[in-house]
Amino acid sequence: MRKFEIHPDIAKAKTLHADFYTDSKIFEESKEKIFSKTMHFLGDMSLIPEQNSLHPVTILPDFLDESLLPVRDDKNEIRCLSNV
Repeated sequence: MRKFEIHPDIAKAKTLHADFYTDSKIFEESKEKIFSKTMHFLGDMSLIPEQNSLHPVTILPDFLDESLLPVRDDKNEIRCLSNV
């Protein structure tokens, strides 16, 4: 991925080059390097209201397409499993 730098002095900083927003290769790389390493909201606790319940979700459909399975187990603890 092309290195994009932002000047630490905000008065001298400029916007990222247009390639960051338009280049499909950079977009695919950013999905892996940025979005796959960050936290994402899956839903609130009402999706798994009781013990031994689960609710399959897909993070960012048509973007990351990561299938996850939030689960409330038999000890009432919440876990998240990768649905592969």
